[in-house]
Amino acid sequence: MQQRESGERTVHVVAADPSASACPVCGVFSTSVRQHRTTRPKDLPYGEAPLEVRWRTAQYRCREPRCPRKAFTESIAELPPGARVTGRLRRFAAAAVGDGGSVARTAQRLPLSWPTVHRAFVCYADSVLTEPAPPAVLGTDETRRGRPRWTRTEAGGWERRERFETNFVDLAGDAGPLGQTAGRTGAAVVRWLDARREGCKDPSGWSRGVVRRQLRFRTPLRMKHLN
Repeated sequence: MQQRESGERTVHVVAADPSASACPVCGVFSTSVRQHRTTRPKDLPYGEAPLEVRWRTAQYRCREPRCPRKAFTESIAELPPGARVTGRLRRFAAAAVGDGGSVARTAQRLPLSWPTVHRAFVCYADSVLTEPAPPAVLGTDETRRGRPRWTRTEAGGWERRERFETNFVDLAGDAGPLGQTAGRTGAAVVRWLDARREGCKDPSGWSRGVVRRQLRFRTPLRMKHLN
């Protein structure tokens, strides 16, 4: 460990896990080092002074003749290939948001960006949440996020970006919001319903014709369009 006069600390680490030298494709261990690289993964803060981690990784040659992978860089479970944030830092950020903190506030406290904290919390939520029971009354609502925007296409033309979202809620039970999907078209509604194999009965508004034309339901549900 190195410590500067300002109090900032730099910790130099190497992988002690023997499995880090195994080829991720064929699983054969390698002892042929091609080169070394130093990465700077973000890790949990420790103490009041900033802490920087520098990991000296080895790039190995895969000597297995039948393996299509010729070279690979060692990795561990906490830092899989391509990762720039340690697993424990992602878990800490997700737990902070799960305890009631906002994504923005957590990102300010940690050396992470807003999208990184949000992705960590989404992964955490997916691991602990289960699919809710089918609702008796399914409600839908459209929400527009800001004004319409236009972007350039590869052909040089202009394309309007989708600003609408369709939200699905449980009107009769206590499940609350069930999900959302991009767009306000009938195809967007069908795609969301089809993924859950749930249907609706007596839908109102623009979605009524869509559901009757494209879906076949074994367990009828009622769907209500919110105002």
